[in-house]
Amino acid sequence: MTMRLFLVALLGVGAYGGYYGYCRYELHEREARFSVEATDLRQALMRMNKVIRPADVRQAVTQMAAKAQVTVVDPDLVVRIDPMTPETLVRLPSIAQAALGMTARIPGHRGPRWVIGFRARLTAKHGVAKHAFDAERCTWFDDAAP
Repeated sequence: MTMRLFLVALLGVGAYGGYYGYCRYELHEREARFSVEATDLRQALMRMNKVIRPADVRQAVTQMAAKAQVTVVDPDLVVRIDPMTPETLVRLPSIAQAALGMTARIPGHRGPRWVIGFRARLTAKHGVAKHAFDAERCTWFDDAAP
């Protein structure tokens, strides 16, 4: 009788561990989906087709989070819209810095004027697991209002 009880308990612990592992996998999958969505920040802002304001960036981040099935912790969402300077340029991804450096050498080319970005704390929940993570993304833009 004791052996059967032990085997049932062992089976239960194994099943719970397997389900917890699946839930953790799903959380990390959602984090990766948000990361992919965030790489499209520039395109999301361009689709708005207007002068970008902080509320627009908040809206874009919230929509990206909803697509990835994560939640934005609202007070921890920081939006920055800064003029393009050498100090703010370093916040951009290295590929963007290289591209902007190449286009700056084109005669008569006027580069972007703003560095737009966000830093956020997000949470994901699936089944018995919950995960909080930070995300940060910056891009460049021509028309923005800080």
